[in-house]
Amino acid sequence: MALSSGQISPYLPASTPRSADVVLYLDLDGVVHHEKVLWHPRKGIYMSPYEAAGHSLFEWVPFLESVLQPHPAVALVLSSTWCIRPGYSATLKRLPASLRA
Repeated sequence: MALSSGQISPYLPASTPRSADVVLYLDLDGVVHHEKVLWHPRKGIYMSPYEAAGHSLFEWVPFLESVLQPHPAVALVLSSTWCIRPGYSATLKRLPASLRA
């Protein structure tokens, strides 16, 4: 996908574009895990050991899956800084197939 200036867009569609009656814009921090997420150049992304002790990344994904399971026509749009770091493709790989689809 190219932008008008000839630059390549960092975003690639996860699946074939489709229409949907309901679109859910999904952030990750505070939705699929605690909001206190940190990033370090060597460690990568991790939960704050002080503000989110006992929590783990993507710990609430099963709740999201169960809520969306009866609604297969809902389209998800990943709206998160995770699309920048670690990147869109890397973030999609962390989600279960049921949500990636």
